[in-house]
Amino acid sequence: MKWCRFHFIYILKYTRYAVILSVIPLLRALLRFDLASLFAALRQDGLIFVGTALFALAQWTASGIRVQNGQLQLRRGAVFRLRVRAGLSSIGAVQLHRPLYCRMVGATELTLWDRYSRRKYRVYLWAGQAAALADQVLPVYPGRAVFSPAGAERLEFAVLSANLITTGVVSALAAQRTADLLGEGWKFAFGQLEWVEQLVERVLPTGVAWLVTLGLALASIAVLRSFLHTAKVQVCRSGGVILSRGGVVNKTERRVLAAAVTSCEVRVTPLARLLGRSAVYLQAGGFHGDDLPLLVCRGGDDSALRRLLPEFYLSRSRLVKAPGRSLTQFLWRPGALVLLCGALCGVAVWALPEMAPLLVLPLVLSLVGLAVSAEAFFTETLARTPGRSLEIRFGRFLTQHRVCVFSPDAAFVFWQHPMLYSRQICNVTVKLPGGKWYQARGIPAWETDNLPLLMSLSDDDLP
Repeated sequence: MKWCRFHFIYILKYTRYAVILSVIPLLRALLRFDLASLFAALRQDGLIFVGTALFALAQWTASGIRVQNGQLQLRRGAVFRLRVRAGLSSIGAVQLHRPLYCRMVGATELTLWDRYSRRKYRVYLWAGQAAALADQVLPVYPGRAVFSPAGAERLEFAVLSANLITTGVVSALAAQRTADLLGEGWKFAFGQLEWVEQLVERVLPTGVAWLVTLGLALASIAVLRSFLHTAKVQVCRSGGVILSRGGVVNKTERRVLAAAVTSCEVRVTPLARLLGRSAVYLQAGGFHGDDLPLLVCRGGDDSALRRLLPEFYLSRSRLVKAPGRSLTQFLWRPGALVLLCGALCGVAVWALPEMAPLLVLPLVLSLVGLAVSAEAFFTETLARTPGRSLEIRFGRFLTQHRVCVFSPDAAFVFWQHPMLYSRQICNVTVKLPGGKWYQARGIPAWETDNLPLLMSLSDDDLP
């Protein structure tokens, strides 16, 4: 295969360096504040942009990627050179991402993840070249869709995929830019939000009404953003590759080598409990896939997931017998947070009654976290499952995690302090290739003695 030269969008990343360097002459001209200094600064800025453009052009002409003799070969840069050779068997996942700005110029962001480490390779290629390269690394064939949400299921998938924190940050930056562009027109848009707040204020106090309005606005934006990212999603298994495609504005295609999957994680959030659905995430070496779930399963129905990963198994039993487990170990963090929020609410009721409703939401969230931690006291476990896999169940803050580990290369770290040692229990950290790790607390020490050995044995070899 011939070298595929990067898309010219690769050059644009060097323009930011030119913009940063061009500020220095302009600052000098601003301090002197005369016409001669301004002309000198403009000449210097012109030289900076020309020099940066020539440097970027030299870097671009010497960069490329190809597949030859079963190896992925990558070269980058003429002055600062990077040469990479990796066997195709070491690639665990491939992503073809086409955001709107890339689609406008015919480019595709191609990302390849190593299956044994955190290393990843990201390049910009023409759409046809990126698709051809992905077919050589992880070829796929037309297959029957295992998961293709429609109707209410599509909305549930979008809701569970929404990330409210990320959306809040992006929305704040977008609002700032929009205010600069619209000027007085921004006041009209903001006035509509105030109208909604006044409507909610008829039912709730002023502070809580504004907080609820802001939360509803961010949640709506998050769901809309997630709906655009997850629209037309189809998940299937093509031979030994798990294929996921979807998106309207930003189109994304992910190919994950089934043999490279290190773990499969089911996350049960409070919203997932209300909907009766759970989001499923895949990890394959350096590929973590935390930004978008693979699919959504209903309650305990994992038939679709088993068609993708036949080795997947999670036990149905929920309560775990763990003698010596300390309730304090599970509840001290959320309990301290509940006490802090409760104290703040008490002080607010006494000193600032109008601020008390604003502190109710943090108190409610901390109580939910306390309930999840109390549930983890009875359900947190780490045990071997049929098929040489490992099941880990644990609760963190508002989410219960149920993980099925497939990788036999997992590293186990057992930790005890004097209190745990006296109770004959320990905390177990499972570290996977690619940097992902999970921790289970309060595991009986005798259960962990042969845990790494049992991961490498088949069912027939067990005593």
